[in-house]
Amino acid sequence: MDHESKVKVAEEIGRILGEKFGKDILYGFLSGSVARGEDTELSDLEVVFVTKEKIRIPGMSSDGYREFMYKDLQVQIEFRAKNETEEAVVAVGPYWPIEVAYFLNPRIILGDKESAQALASVFRKRVDNLPDSTFQRAAGHSLLWIRESFHKVLNACDEEDEIRAVQSASGMCDEAAKFVALVNGRYYYRADARMSEESKSFSVLPSDFHLLLKKLTLARGIDEIRATATGLWSTCKALAGSEEVVIESYESLKNLKLEQ
Repeated sequence: MDHESKVKVAEEIGRILGEKFGKDILYGFLSGSVARGEDTELSDLEVVFVTKEKIRIPGMSSDGYREFMYKDLQVQIEFRAKNETEEAVVAVGPYWPIEVAYFLNPRIILGDKESAQALASVFRKRVDNLPDSTFQRAAGHSLLWIRESFHKVLNACDEEDEIRAVQSASGMCDEAAKFVALVNGRYYYRADARMSEESKSFSVLPSDFHLLLKKLTLARGIDEIRATATGLWSTCKALAGSEEVVIESYESLKNLKLEQ
């Protein structure tokens, strides 16, 4: 299905949901490759609806997703309550760099465009005003996720399970890309391997970052995967040290922070 046809399907879905829920849906917008105008005949359609309160429809997951086929088009719709959207915009963590962009620059297909863009403008200002400490703390959390992925790579290599090592290495590359975005206080427009290309515009990067990402993505064989993953982990740790990013850690659980 071509781009314009996908947009028309999204608008029709919006019309049907608008008739069903009325003003309980504040607005709907495109997400993914269709929103960017980069979709192909094989691309799916992703549409997000921001609602006044939490709404779930039959067949929808607890976190608000429902997927189905419409003719030859795979469709995903997502319901996000306004308060959930507001939280997602400022709750900076390891997922934030690949989630926030569409809420800040929505391509509206349902609802009052002026009101929706005004709300998006408020969201952008909130992101612009996030303190460096928020990103520094989130980068520490993200570094912990890189560590977890790295250990999965090592476990797979120790067991000489190359397929699992390749899979874990791919996950490690994704976590490393999100980490560097947080270190720079930035986010991505594409939540896939093209994050690496986008990150080339960042001012602060680990040494040999893009080379190591490419090598680890293409690495085959236990020794090469282990060595390259070790190199990527080392260079991310080095950047964390230079940027004063730390992993939350304790020597005694009595000191565990439980307050906001």
